[in-house]
Amino acid sequence: AQDHGIPPRSTNMTLVIHVSDFNDNAPVFETTSYEAEVAENSPLMTAVLKVKARDADSRENGKVLYRITNGSSAFGIDEKTGMIYVNENIDREVQSIYNIVITAQDQGEYQFPINPFQPSLSSSVPVRIHITDVNDNAPSCNSVATMVVPLDSTPATTVDISNHFSITDGKLSMTSHPQTPPPWSLSLILSDKEGRQKHLPIKILESNSEIPAEPVKLSPLLAIGSKVASLGSKSKKKGGKFYYSLKNESSHFELDQATGDIYLVRKIRDLEGRQISLHYNRIDALTSESEAKQIDFEVGSGSVDAPYFNEDVMRVTVAEDAVIGTIVASVNASSPDPSAAPVYRLAEPSNRFAIDQYSGEVSVIENLQWRE
Repeated sequence: AQDHGIPPRSTNMTLVIHVSDFNDNAPVFETTSYEAEVAENSPLMTAVLKVKARDADSRENGKVLYRITNGSSAFGIDEKTGMIYVNENIDREVQSIYNIVITAQDQGEYQFPINPFQPSLSSSVPVRIHITDVNDNAPSCNSVATMVVPLDSTPATTVDISNHFSITDGKLSMTSHPQTPPPWSLSLILSDKEGRQKHLPIKILESNSEIPAEPVKLSPLLAIGSKVASLGSKSKKKGGKFYYSLKNESSHFELDQATGDIYLVRKIRDLEGRQISLHYNRIDALTSESEAKQIDFEVGSGSVDAPYFNEDVMRVTVAEDAVIGTIVASVNASSPDPSAAPVYRLAEPSNRFAIDQYSGEVSVIENLQWRE
């Protein structure tokens, strides 16, 4: 500062100017997409992948927090470090690939009156997680095996522990004629390289023995009045006919004595996972000869009826400049079992779209190009 006197006099002072930051930079991820692997059955909180985004602004404007904005609840993320971790039990046999979207957002705020318009900024990146297989399932067999052995079978050249039967590459062969009368029972043990085992009973009959029928599989959701089986068969005698009668009464089934048809008269939801045997007599109308027989039913467990989509075809249009995370469609399926909600997944993995397994919402996870 200087006055106008003669001589003029002046003085100096120091002025410090602080330039405040304006939140004009969004967080930027180190790469345009991430990919990782994690083993199925991994414990909760197992670390999968760490994402990193940088913000060129300072202080709160440059502080980045992370969150999952689209994808599965099977995974979570530490909002401060960006570490993705296992949040639920994961099973490769249920879902082998997960597509999620991570959003990084800075902490820009309205700072009135200095900088009144500074909303926080964000950016997103797609993450694909592959579930690797773990040997967690023992070998399984569909049903009890039945083999017919002719009485004049030629003995094979191999000999097993029992000295009667041998198995190689899953094929059972006869090595000698057992001295005891049929049927013969064997117990087969299946094992994998990890030592997991499954026991399979095998019953071997003579060639002229009647092979037992497989159990009739029933849905636990069958309606009352449904026809579940028919015992009807034709007599070889001219003009012959059969009649049928139950030997053991059942509160769930009813037998038409004239036709041999069996109907459901009571809900079988309480019999889930069980096997029911009905013993009946087949009576020849001409000779009154009676033959004791049996039919088995196997009631399934859970929702044995598949879910179905409410629309056969859905057509969707999406702009090529749609931002990552944009929801482009929402599919809807129904299940015959009200207690079993459908779970959604893409039939084929996609680099551009992902589906929420619970809501059915389809979203963009990668920048789109119309020419592609």
